[in-house]
Amino acid sequence: MFSPLTPPVRRGGKEIRISNNTMDIESIRARRARLEDMINTMRLPPLSRTSSLSNPLLKGTGSPNNTTIPSYLQRRRSLETPSSMAPRTPASNQRLPDTIFPLTPMTCRHFIQPLPDIGRTRNAESRQQTPRLASGKRSSDSEKAIEEEKRPATSKSRISEGPSEASEDEEIKDIPCTEESIATIVHGMGSNSQEKKLEYTIQARTLLSRDKDPPISSFLKADVLTPLMPLLQTENNDKLLYEATWALTNIAAGSSKETEAVVNAGAVPILVKVLKHESADIKEQAAWALGNISGEGTYYRNLVLQAGIVGPLHESLAIEGSQINAKLSLVRVVAWVLSNIFRHKGITISAEERKKCLDALKILVTYDDEQVIIDSLWAISYIAKVDDESLQDVVDSGLIPALITHMGSNSKPKVSPALRAIGNIATGNDVQTDAVLENQALPILKILLEDSSKSIKKDATWTISNITAGTKTQIQQVVDADILPVIVRILETAPINVQKEAAWAVANLTDGGTHEQMSALIDAEAVPALMKALSLQETSITSVSLTALSNLLKVPEREEEVRNLVKSGEGMETLENLAQHIDPSISIKANKIIESLEENEQSEKEEEEESSNENDSDANDE
Repeated sequence: MFSPLTPPVRRGGKEIRISNNTMDIESIRARRARLEDMINTMRLPPLSRTSSLSNPLLKGTGSPNNTTIPSYLQRRRSLETPSSMAPRTPASNQRLPDTIFPLTPMTCRHFIQPLPDIGRTRNAESRQQTPRLASGKRSSDSEKAIEEEKRPATSKSRISEGPSEASEDEEIKDIPCTEESIATIVHGMGSNSQEKKLEYTIQARTLLSRDKDPPISSFLKADVLTPLMPLLQTENNDKLLYEATWALTNIAAGSSKETEAVVNAGAVPILVKVLKHESADIKEQAAWALGNISGEGTYYRNLVLQAGIVGPLHESLAIEGSQINAKLSLVRVVAWVLSNIFRHKGITISAEERKKCLDALKILVTYDDEQVIIDSLWAISYIAKVDDESLQDVVDSGLIPALITHMGSNSKPKVSPALRAIGNIATGNDVQTDAVLENQALPILKILLEDSSKSIKKDATWTISNITAGTKTQIQQVVDADILPVIVRILETAPINVQKEAAWAVANLTDGGTHEQMSALIDAEAVPALMKALSLQETSITSVSLTALSNLLKVPEREEEVRNLVKSGEGMETLENLAQHIDPSISIKANKIIESLEENEQSEKEEEEESSNENDSDANDE
């Protein structure tokens, strides 16, 4: 209709790894481009777009026409990993992959590849499934609480639920933490005496449960895993098994190398076996340890899955009908482990195991505990982004009503994962998107579009952009919900990352909507907002906004009005500047709009001249 050759664009958001840099990739690349432009002005002869294209020495890595679109510029799923699942590793020790910010020399080159145009339609097969920049580790908004992906089992982290067979904590005060004392403890753990084993295992667990700087590396250096692994296979001594599992849990909560040491010692299959123990406290501790291992990354998570964690984990909840009969602390750990299982990309899980997890999550999202609900919601959001089959399983499980209910909660820690899950479902095919709309998601999304949290507003706008990438009926529901004025306001005033999503929402509507729907967008004052967005010097927003303007200029009965709005103020000057942009995806679009305006202006002049000549002829005849 408007852009028959453009690709479909229902897509997901992007993953950002932990970083102290709050700018997104596009802003960084735009800044780099401006710095290059400053350098270019100091060179003789001055560099123009034409010269950069014709001179092979100034091309960088190749012509834009022969390049592919980098994955981090494609529309893709699930904007961010939840801030509530930030890693335990200090941010100073983390960095983004080198492939994201290539260390290229500062030469005159095309600073960005052309962005894909906006398409009218898309289905499940068309969704861009691009790699996440990091496995469960990413930057979070300042207003979000940070919850660790790997959790040490310290005394502060435990829930008091009254006495139990393993809840009497025999804390030993003033245990020295020296190499000699640790070596003595490790030696004692291998004693032939059951009493000595328990005594020294409690001492080891106590030191490893310190809130600050637990001596994990010192214990590993003393070869603690050698006596500890046999203790995990203890029979007829639940207290010793519990303490040994707790100690191992905190070792697995350490650094990547420390977690690797636990896995290499053969702990995973042993822990899965311990998870089947009759004691709820021992089950909880084994699940906790496996959760820490799963949180380390794809490889370790898949090892845990291959060891058969799903069945025992599901059974530990003691589900009867729609009722969970397990103790609260165990339920919390299970919900968190499920979120870690599905957090990372490249999951190797059977359809049967995934459905078993969804069955448990359907009950967990109604559990009377906020932390259980939050972790369960994040788990669902991760499942919905794995692949098409997983997304359909989420829809078939009947979770959408519960997700939308939590999306409208007053608790933002609940809103974020519920909204992310709904957004991931909206990246699916038209039937899956209809399932979201049929459950009255739009009124809540409209409220979230004006939320004070930037991340919530961004996710809500991203979700709307995927709905406007759908059918005309879906677009009409957005129009009827009176959401367009809010989207336009976001495009004008929101932070740049949120403006980008609003630009996609507008452009998708102009590409797949009817003339009446596009006219409603014009009535919402989208044209001035798009012209203002062109001055942001943010490449993706500029490219998408130009596409939207081009489509709006083709609306019958509103064409002249849109032309006047585009040409008003500094509109033409802005377009002329963009026509010289070094990125062809922008300069070509700007030139086409200018040519369209000039052709129309020339046509009007010719009509006026013909009309004037006819009037003169009539006057002469008289």
